[in-house]
Amino acid sequence: MTCEHLDIDDMLRTLTAPRRNHYYYGKMMDVLHFQMEQRYVNQKRWLINRLSLGDGILCGLGVEAEGDQLCVDCGVGIDCYGREVIVPQRFCVDPWKLLDPCGNPSGELSRAERHVVTLSVCYHECLTDYAPILVSTCETKDECHPGTVIESYRPQIDVGPASRPRPAFDPACCEELLGGTPTTPSDTATFTVVDTLAVGGQPMGVAATADGQWVVIAHTNTAAAAVHVVAVASHAVSAIQADVITKPSGHVAVAPSGGPAFVTHTAGLAVVDPTVSTTSIVKNIRETRSYGAVAAVKAGKTVFAVNVPKKVIEVIDVASASEIGTIPVPGLPRDLAVSPDETYLYITNGDQSQIWRARVDDISEVVGLPIGGAVPVTLAVRGTAAGDEAHVASNNEVRVVDASGSVTTLPVVADMMALDSAFTSNGEGYYVTSQSNAGGEVLVLKPGSLEVVARLPVGREPMGVAVIPGRVRAYVSSHRTGTVSVIDATLDTRPPATDCRRGPCCKVEGCCVVLAQVTLEADGTIGAIETKGLRKPIYSNQMLMEMVLCLARKVKECCDDEPAPTDDFRVSSVELLGDAVLLGTLQDLTNPLVVTSAVDTIRVGLTFPVDPTSVTALPPETATFRVETASGDIVKGSVSVGPAKTVIWKANEPLTEGGFVVTLFGDEDTTLGRGAIRSTNQVRLDGEPLGLPSGNALPGGDFRFKIQID
Repeated sequence: MTCEHLDIDDMLRTLTAPRRNHYYYGKMMDVLHFQMEQRYVNQKRWLINRLSLGDGILCGLGVEAEGDQLCVDCGVGIDCYGREVIVPQRFCVDPWKLLDPCGNPSGELSRAERHVVTLSVCYHECLTDYAPILVSTCETKDECHPGTVIESYRPQIDVGPASRPRPAFDPACCEELLGGTPTTPSDTATFTVVDTLAVGGQPMGVAATADGQWVVIAHTNTAAAAVHVVAVASHAVSAIQADVITKPSGHVAVAPSGGPAFVTHTAGLAVVDPTVSTTSIVKNIRETRSYGAVAAVKAGKTVFAVNVPKKVIEVIDVASASEIGTIPVPGLPRDLAVSPDETYLYITNGDQSQIWRARVDDISEVVGLPIGGAVPVTLAVRGTAAGDEAHVASNNEVRVVDASGSVTTLPVVADMMALDSAFTSNGEGYYVTSQSNAGGEVLVLKPGSLEVVARLPVGREPMGVAVIPGRVRAYVSSHRTGTVSVIDATLDTRPPATDCRRGPCCKVEGCCVVLAQVTLEADGTIGAIETKGLRKPIYSNQMLMEMVLCLARKVKECCDDEPAPTDDFRVSSVELLGDAVLLGTLQDLTNPLVVTSAVDTIRVGLTFPVDPTSVTALPPETATFRVETASGDIVKGSVSVGPAKTVIWKANEPLTEGGFVVTLFGDEDTTLGRGAIRSTNQVRLDGEPLGLPSGNALPGGDFRFKIQID
């Protein structure tokens, strides 16, 4: 088999009128006509693939590192021409070795330098089954010729970051169809203050969890609660009273990739995880340090916190509560912001017209970027196709620093005394809080032009703002009035007035199927493998129909006035935690879940929102969530509902060595007066422990599993 391939890209780039054979009696068939027959069928199939399915990944093609190689699972993708890229079996490549069009090494990157590369798989035709040429054309000297074309694939490694997938559906149309849940500020959106939450005290820092379920609010030095937690769905406010937080600094942060919130104060760093508790902190670390501004990365595993007395940024490993490095910058660092992809940390201080950029994975690489003008007040970073953009807001102006360090100063066509700022998760909305003589307000701006989309009054001294990921809803803290204003938008819900299609039709450029963006470290190891937002999924008709049916189940009444189908209510996952660290996940219900550390929390995921009144741990005789020792003694604890589909049991005293049995009751016992765990639509737990998800498709049944702590 040779690498020689059939180059028909020119025919696929543009629309052409299909040509097929016209048969008649006595027609002479030659190679041209047989090729025309094949090409007609193939091009029609590829055209339908391109315009109906689009390009992307149909199934499989997962990427993971094995030693110094990248390995790709078997799977199927479709390239930009509509051609199927079929990988029949797992393969591995050396990401430092560049590949030629045949998939063979053509060069090698230095292993002593850091690189960012993109791994793709491309459609590739190879020729095989060579046979003698019995009849040749004029001037043909070949003695044999291939008789078979294999529609194969080839791996491709490109130096540089991966491009984001091209949308086939206009995002503006998506906002209009959603009708009231926009993700980008637009001219069709109407912003209002939808709620004002009275939290008391002196609220300052605001951070939203990555799942969009919770908002954590940090106060400054106050006798009131140091931290408040707000449930986004219900706006229920919970206060966290923690004796260890004696003088809170008012700073809080959540990593873009998720994890808990981190609240700084004069006696350390408090870890707040609303999925575990909304009324207490998980733990406090670094108790002998006084911290100010804070940022987090790697799902909360690494934290950057400003050590105020030493005027240095500490890099903290949360698991070990140890300092793993420092980032020195002149003066006292004032504001920290992490790029959306967590590649860079941006820093400002309170007395220089300059920002600093440090690489998260190599904190020795710190670059100072002069910005001129007034001293920075607030800092926010968004990602663009050309790289990160840091926005530094001061009074009546915003300085934009691009990835190359170039600075553009943009005036704001409105009086703005900036205090804090934040971006929507897609980077298309820029929120700035401002204080004037008239009072506090929040400005919603369009990045680039700084056109004012909305300007809304809020409480005095709006010191903090956070935007819910995937939405335009924002929470603004007012330091002077002790309130939190909730900003949201509704949309003109008329049908889209324009064509929503964005995909190319008449002309298309070829592309391979992007699998991942990979960082190759300077020590010769494979670093982060980024896939989020880069792998474009394609859904089969069956999957789309199942999605439609899933959404239809939310409708209260179906066709012909029949009741809507009952929602399955099952156990989907079980996790054991100790000191906020995940210890183990239940996989096999036939054997105990074995862990080697003390357990203080059991977190159970369900397939439907749970009725919190149906989940009880006391009294033991009627509890619907029961934990027992192997000998049958009841283990005391409390139970609560975290996010709507999660039940959390916390032990009064950590579970140590021994065996334990956990039961979630789906069957009622009228004799004992014990109820059953129910969903919000009052369906009993389908709990038979046959697997995960649990159950036999009928409501009822107790879910029971065992724990062994060695």
